[in-house]
Amino acid sequence: MKHRITTHQHLAVAGMALAFTITAPAWAASESLLYVKPPETAAAVLAPSGQRLALIVSNPQSRQALSVMDVPLNRPPRILQSYAEANVLQASWINDQRLVVRVAVTGPEVPLDGVALIAIDQDGGNERLLTSWRAWTHIPGTHMKSRVLTYGWDLLSTVEDGSADILVKERGGQDKQRLGRLDTLTGELRRLGDDVTFRAVQWVFDRAGDMPALRVRQQGRDRIVVKDSEASEWRTVWERPTADPDMPSPLALENGHELLVATRSGGDTEGLFVLDTRNGRLDPEPVLRVARYDVGPALVDRQTGKAVGASLVTDRPTSVWFSERLATAQRDLDAALPGRFNQIRCTACETSRFLVVHSSSDREAGEFLLYDTEQKKLVQIGRERPGIDPATQGRRTLHWITARDKLALPVVVTHPAGVSEKAALPTVVLVHDGPWERGSDRRWHAEAQFLAARGWRVLQPEFRGSTGFGRRHLEGGAGKLGEAALDDLADAVAWAAGQGLTDPQRVCIAGTGFGGTAALLAPVRSPGVYRCAAAMAPFTDLRTLDEETWFATSAKAPPRPFQELLGDAAARSAASPIVHAKAMKWPILLAGGDLDHQASPRDLDRLEEAATQAGAAVERIHYDEAHGFTSPANHADFLDRLAAFIDRALKP
Repeated sequence: MKHRITTHQHLAVAGMALAFTITAPAWAASESLLYVKPPETAAAVLAPSGQRLALIVSNPQSRQALSVMDVPLNRPPRILQSYAEANVLQASWINDQRLVVRVAVTGPEVPLDGVALIAIDQDGGNERLLTSWRAWTHIPGTHMKSRVLTYGWDLLSTVEDGSADILVKERGGQDKQRLGRLDTLTGELRRLGDDVTFRAVQWVFDRAGDMPALRVRQQGRDRIVVKDSEASEWRTVWERPTADPDMPSPLALENGHELLVATRSGGDTEGLFVLDTRNGRLDPEPVLRVARYDVGPALVDRQTGKAVGASLVTDRPTSVWFSERLATAQRDLDAALPGRFNQIRCTACETSRFLVVHSSSDREAGEFLLYDTEQKKLVQIGRERPGIDPATQGRRTLHWITARDKLALPVVVTHPAGVSEKAALPTVVLVHDGPWERGSDRRWHAEAQFLAARGWRVLQPEFRGSTGFGRRHLEGGAGKLGEAALDDLADAVAWAAGQGLTDPQRVCIAGTGFGGTAALLAPVRSPGVYRCAAAMAPFTDLRTLDEETWFATSAKAPPRPFQELLGDAAARSAASPIVHAKAMKWPILLAGGDLDHQASPRDLDRLEEAATQAGAAVERIHYDEAHGFTSPANHADFLDRLAAFIDRALKP
């Protein structure tokens, strides 16, 4: 990848109501591709002063490019980073003049220099490569060392002190993690911290980049430690075993001693509480706690360091504002955009005249708008998927049902557009990856809407082990994922049939990753419930799976120890599709990447052979991919093949 600026490229202005348009992608249009190609506008981030806007947009090669435009939006944006074979994944303002950008070459495997952090001024000057996908810093043929950091280093946070510095962290295990303050103009790295900070797993930074509070982990214990001043020593204000589910996570320090933390505090759902660092006491009265849903994260004003609100996902993304200014803005936006899920995105939240708003719904994938708080005016920046007409998309509803053991389960249903919601339709159960992830809510969902557009009702159960719904729901499947979670899926089908939504004789199940594993196991666990099963990149043999492989692509540590969650050897064997291959007599679609290092293609081949010998009709698809899709064309191809497979299997 060449780290060069593409200059003199401008996007056409289309009036104040629509800030700009993007050139259509080079590839041929197809319906499935509209659902999975990169968004035409993927991000919009205001500079600290609110006078500039950084955008991630789709370029003519349908790669993600970086552009900057002035606020108000009366001039066309400037393209700063644009590549034919790489995507700009993230952009953050370092100060009002300078950005730090994460870039990655597209493809299933990362080539040399294929992932990088780059700093660049808003006018295109002073571009500097900060990190690169290399394991060394020496310059070949010399005795010199480059200041470009190796792939182990990544962006941790920006610093709100007006400097050109950022905070970086060396990625690796949680035994020790090195931190540094990096000058993005010179590439000079200053190491931060001591033996205590090296063992931190969570940090609270003030606007100057100092660390007044940490959560550290050592020898099976977690501690919250604080510094009363830069010259003082760390002192412990809270300590618990690492596996304690009530261990607080520090979020922000206010008034010198009020540490805002996220914790369950003996309850079921996670809420926000205040920990007094003077005496180590947790206020029993929560700042915010909600029944059924975990709260988090806190929304912090980067200029003041104070929490101005909190976000959570109920049936939709929701913001609860502690700031009256932002609460008023939220009310105004919701009145101006009724029926939408309107999220304010800000850094200098209390002082900026302008706010970025992401507005979406169950039928609208999303659009970015700029809100002028003084003139009470909204201007559209760009839509994510302008090629999809919201009128053609299905309504999405969330329902709480009761599982066979009385646990409350959320289920999201996508109803095909133009079809009666009282009609019993052929149905697809779409299982999310994880298991320790949040699956879905009422926001527009690409795969669910794609399938619903073909006339199928789509069920997305939040089976136990899903995150965001409290401790009982999260831990309900621990050690028995091959049983309880699969029963949840069958209970969702039974509920939908009882409500007259689903034809119980015409149900197929599909999923990716763990969702694919569950899709393969579900017909074995619940005979007669499903006509067919489709799996993309499933784990087919959990007996050989280790923690490093399972969480290789996860950005979040598991909430419980790996062995405890998956169970003992007998439980892992029972949850392995390969063990049950001889029982598989139904149509199976089995897809995976030939470069997948998590879900082994050899294991998929073994399952294909064993299930075929047992009498199953197996359709096997190979992709030049790793774990998941990096190519939109491959993803679209899979959706087309999945739809054709389901159509054949569910014919009356």
